[in-house]
Amino acid sequence: MNGALRNRYRVAMAGGLTLKQKYGDAESTFHFDPANEQQAALAVKLVGASRRVVNMTPERRAALSARLAALRASKTAETTA
Repeated sequence: MNGALRNRYRVAMAGGLTLKQKYGDAESTFHFDPANEQQAALAVKLVGASRRVVNMTPERRAALSARLAALRASKTAETTA
């Protein structure tokens, strides 16, 4: 994990994020300008956040439920075979 954190440190520095605090070799805290779209996108990418869909239409919810059910069924079929 330390290697991944060091790599994120290098990417954050190269992306223009401001170093706030460094904890030893691997862990660091950075600040970014939320008005700067590039810095904000880089910060989201570095922390590994994903977007959450809040207002989903009933059709979309049904389609995703069907996909999830099919995936679970295929995983169950693989483990029992």
